[in-house]
Amino acid sequence: MGTYSVPEEIKKHRPTGTMIKKIKDHFYVYEHESHKEKQILEDGSVKWKTVNKIGKCIGQITSSDGFIENDHAINKTNISVLEYGCYQFVTQKSSHVLEKLKAIFNTFDAYKIYVVATIFLIEGFTDLKNVKRIYDESYLKLLYPNVKVGSESLKTLYEDLGRKGTLVDKFVQSEIDQCSHKIVIEKHILSNYSCIDELSQYGSKAQKLRKEQINCLTAHDLETKKSIISQIFNDADLAQISVQSLFSRFKFENTLFVVDQCLYSTNTQSSMSENGNSYIMPMLYGSKDYIDVYENIRFEEKDKSFIFDQDGYSSLIYYSEILLDSGVRCIAFKDTTKAGIERAIYLKQIQSCMDGFTKEGLLASDKDFGLLILQTSNLISSPKEIFCEYKTKRINVSFYQYIDHNSDFSTLLQYEYCKLQGVSFIVQIASMILSEIRDLIDLKNYSLREIFQELKGIKAVRERNRWMIRNYTKSKREMCHQLNLEVAVSIS
Repeated sequence: MGTYSVPEEIKKHRPTGTMIKKIKDHFYVYEHESHKEKQILEDGSVKWKTVNKIGKCIGQITSSDGFIENDHAINKTNISVLEYGCYQFVTQKSSHVLEKLKAIFNTFDAYKIYVVATIFLIEGFTDLKNVKRIYDESYLKLLYPNVKVGSESLKTLYEDLGRKGTLVDKFVQSEIDQCSHKIVIEKHILSNYSCIDELSQYGSKAQKLRKEQINCLTAHDLETKKSIISQIFNDADLAQISVQSLFSRFKFENTLFVVDQCLYSTNTQSSMSENGNSYIMPMLYGSKDYIDVYENIRFEEKDKSFIFDQDGYSSLIYYSEILLDSGVRCIAFKDTTKAGIERAIYLKQIQSCMDGFTKEGLLASDKDFGLLILQTSNLISSPKEIFCEYKTKRINVSFYQYIDHNSDFSTLLQYEYCKLQGVSFIVQIASMILSEIRDLIDLKNYSLREIFQELKGIKAVRERNRWMIRNYTKSKREMCHQLNLEVAVSIS
């Protein structure tokens, strides 16, 4: 008997219309069909050829148990329990985001983008190989039954979003046009364990993260806190270059930009001062302009002060304003509350006899305690308004901050530039969904994690031909009531 021969004790159990394949000492049964096809040869004669068509695997055969069908295996049966609570909450509270997507994208593409973004928000960064399993086991399957989120389908989606960016740019431009025209631009750094990612390199925080990093540039509306832009770039590419690329892709008019210090550059400032735009950003420590302004700071005039009171933090702020030759305003602020805290910390270091902390150093550093120097091309707003605009920028909670800066971005298993840009757009939609529900969370004094932890317990269970809501306990009912979340007894 040959190496690949099928023993008689196996053959006798073969169902009609099938064939047996031996794979690693197991005998699998496949659908099989054969028929004759007519072929005309070059000399005009006719030849009939047998064509075999092999279908799907329908089971396997063992000598002890005979033919074992796949259809009766547990993993081949239909899902009867769906994750309901979290997905009902997110989809019910973020339908506005889906409508925005449908206004720009094909309906099926809009559903697909929204479904993946919802999964990202609830589950965190998700390997594309797992997205379909999560979708099949969630309430999303009932809400959007025709969405294709298999691995190949998602690879195509990510690639198309990154490479064919016309609709993506149209969507982002629409968000820019509808925003308050006060935009915060920030840089986020995520560690990455992948060795072959085109965008991952040892960068500015390599010593701290001890691994390669991916940089994410995000923009959100200062007033509404809603996400507008998400872009991934290599740390070897300066963040300032990525900012400039935004101005080549999108049109900004009469917009105030509040920007991170790491984006400080002459070109960035120039781009943010055109078409009626203006910016606020911290001055680059150690630069010539910084040194000139620092040496001319005077906090002696008592009338140049104001009270800052926001989110439970209050302080008396002194300011000193200097106009550069370029016409740009530089305003130094002295936060007296923060100065007191920093001074107290320095004193503790002296008492602990830490190297480098001395009484002389305390006196020399007194000017630096609570000091913030902002540069702005806004020539209209008062120093108090400039200070408040800058301080309020940190209130936004982006998707990157929500999932934690140290999340392993390589779990997405995306290594190509275009696919990563596609993923970046999905992340932007996840941030928009987060923004839609954030106000409700703040109002009810819940964190999103607390809500998800409680709502994860609510399941939709298939009982005969109905989906019934189960494990809807008293604590979960109370939370849903406070969140104004509609939960039906059954789902049709």
